[in-house]
Amino acid sequence: MGTDRAVRIPRGAAAAAGPPSPPDAAGRSLRENRGGSRRAARVAVTYAGSIAALTAILAGYAAAAPEASGPGVAAGVELFLAVAVVLAALSAVYALTPAPRRLEVGADAVVVVGRWGRRRTWGPRAQLRVEVVRRIPPGFFSPGPVEVVRLADRLGRSATYELEAGLLDDPG
Repeated sequence: MGTDRAVRIPRGAAAAAGPPSPPDAAGRSLRENRGGSRRAARVAVTYAGSIAALTAILAGYAAAAPEASGPGVAAGVELFLAVAVVLAALSAVYALTPAPRRLEVGADAVVVVGRWGRRRTWGPRAQLRVEVVRRIPPGFFSPGPVEVVRLADRLGRSATYELEAGLLDDPG
């Protein structure tokens, strides 16, 4: 009676976010990584907030100690606070880095625009091996599903990104 044909079923946030933007002058589809960016930002803020709270508790404890007025204690607390600030800043950068800003998907290449503006060009989408390493369901850190995706090309280069679910799917 009927013919066999593939049917694409939209998945979660990728379907809710709508289709990718129409192709630009170069024929590329610009796809914003909203879900991956939100998750990375929320993880970074939560971690930095946890470090700030723990640092405040420990600094308060050091200030309330009987030896708090002794020589060198204030300098030790200041050093401890400086290390905590550096640790929080580096941890935030580390949490944000795997979530690129957007993808530019064209017939000839896929370009990943990183969080800090670095552009990494891959081969055509059809020649890339896309492996979903981990699926992260919606929750406190992300309103929609996020996937940790490993891209690899024929030359053996690979990279892992935190992307909104379905961002690399073909639009058709």
